[in-house]
Amino acid sequence: MAEGDDTSGNQRGELRLNARASVFVELPESDEAQAPIMLCRLLDFSANGAQIRIDHALPVGAILRLSAQLPAQYSPLTLVGEVRWVRQDQGSYLVGFSLYEADQSDILRWKQLVAAQL
Repeated sequence: MAEGDDTSGNQRGELRLNARASVFVELPESDEAQAPIMLCRLLDFSANGAQIRIDHALPVGAILRLSAQLPAQYSPLTLVGEVRWVRQDQGSYLVGFSLYEADQSDILRWKQLVAAQL
């Protein structure tokens, strides 16, 4: 289902799709106390971005690898994105990613999935 308004304050001009899917985020190497990969939830997404809910804050500007398991896909999609913003929300964090076209990523399949749902 498409969501036209933006309740997060994000200023992306693209149509966003609601999602409730699992995402694994490869964390920056700066903190050895945390696991290198963290499970989080995809909240909504567009062709070039995604919003997730995660237990720990991520550094704005970090470029991280994500693996999203969407309901329509048999295998996870590997993506590369930059953390654009982080907001604390009810004991966890909302994080906005800008997705990049990168080697060894599934960004083209991701964009095809978004286009098919519009």
